[in-house]
Amino acid sequence: QRPRAMCYSRTGLVGAKAALIACPPREMRGIMQEVVSAAPELAKVPVAILAGGLGTRLRPAIGERQKVLEEIDGRHLLAYLLDQVADAGFREVVLCVGWQAGEVERALGGAHGPLRLRYSREPAPLGTAGALRLALPMLSADQVLVMNGDSYCEADLPAAFRWHFERAAEATLLLVEAED
Repeated sequence: QRPRAMCYSRTGLVGAKAALIACPPREMRGIMQEVVSAAPELAKVPVAILAGGLGTRLRPAIGERQKVLEEIDGRHLLAYLLDQVADAGFREVVLCVGWQAGEVERALGGAHGPLRLRYSREPAPLGTAGALRLALPMLSADQVLVMNGDSYCEADLPAAFRWHFERAAEATLLLVEAED
């Protein structure tokens, strides 16, 4: 069974098994159609992927390797995320790297399929907010998708983005319900 994906914004929580589009009331559908058609093209929305953590909890299993480069079926975990982002239509990715930054840059280079990869390198651990603040000059858009580089969540990213845009939300969290 697939995990249940949910979007959360200041307007509340909506859950769905496959799609994340919330159905507006019948009288709002025409208005919502206009709002969605005005949504920015995802190719113009930058993606920030947090990929600089120390991975201390995983160290016994993966050694000194950066956790986002851990292989699953012969591919880096980050490759799966980048494929998901590319398939959704995004084209610009900023990888927020810190610990083992050189290893990540060597493994991925400057492109992944249609994606242009750039790196925001932390001089010292800055934490999640600090890493994003450092990357801010590279994220020159009104809307930004931020992802954790050490977890994969199968979700319909274009639908989640539309859901966010329809509500004119300041921020939206995409959550996945998983069994322990």
